This record gives sequence, structure tokens and C-alpha cells, in this order.
Amino acid sequence: MRGSCILKLIGIGAIAWFLFSKFTNKISDGISFEKARLKWGSLTINGISITVILRFFNANGFGIPIDGFEGQLMYGDIPLSRISLPSAVTLTSNAATDININATIYWDQLASNIVTQIQNKQLLQPIRIVGRVVVKGIGVPVDYQLEII
Repeated sequence: MRGSCILKLIGIGAIAWFLFSKFTNKISDGISFEKARLKWGSLTINGISITVILRFFNANGFGIPIDGFEGQLMYGDIPLSRISLPSAVTLTSNAATDININATIYWDQLASNIVTQIQNKQLLQPIRIVGRVVVKGIGVPVDYQLEII
């Protein structure tokens, strides 16, 4: 009797896990990255203010909340600035949504990174955003090259 009950619970758990994974795959298949842009801001005493604009398209029939983003702005393999999403954003259903992330490239880090690039003979590198987007506690890795506007 007890073994039969355990087998039923395992079967129900397996079916629930299968349905949950199908549902989450369907949702993630409905979200696509469109482009990433970098907008230069002002020069300050501390550095250069920038805005990273990530555009996602949500083809699902309902809004999807983005809980957070943690990452870095990179020049080749050299980090320029840490960036994070200050608050949650919802991707509108059946529409493209821009997510704006403000950051600062500090002068001291920039100078050090330029010296490193010269030493490594890697002067012309793409600017990328590398990190992870968090949706319902699940981190999705991102590595996007930025278009400078």
C-alpha cells in the first residue's frame, strides 16, 4: 500500500514537472531580444554617464515581469562599468519594450582599461553588455553587442 502511494506521488510530481517545464519554455520562446543600444550622457567629475537601452519583444498574450538585471558593460574583455536594473520592469504583451539602465563609466577605471588595451594590443573591440536577466527568480545569461547612438 505504501509503495503504491509513493509511486503515485512520484508519477504526479513527474507530470507536474513536465507541464511546468513546457509552460516555462513556451513563455521563454515568446520573448526575444531585439537590440541593445548605448546612449552617451554627460561628462561629470566622476566619469561619463551612460544609458544602456535593451529592447525585448514579448509575443505572449500577457505581460512578463523582469525582476532584475545584473551585469557589466564591457569593451572587449575589459569591464568598463557595473550595471543593474534599479527596479522591476514588465514586458508588455505583444509589443517591444525598452529597458533603460543608467550607469557611469568612472575616469580612473577608464584610464586603467585604456592602458590594459594598449598593452594587450586590443584597441578596436566591440562594446558589449554581459550579465543575467532575472525572471521569476530564474537567471538568463545575456551577452549583447551594443549599438552606439
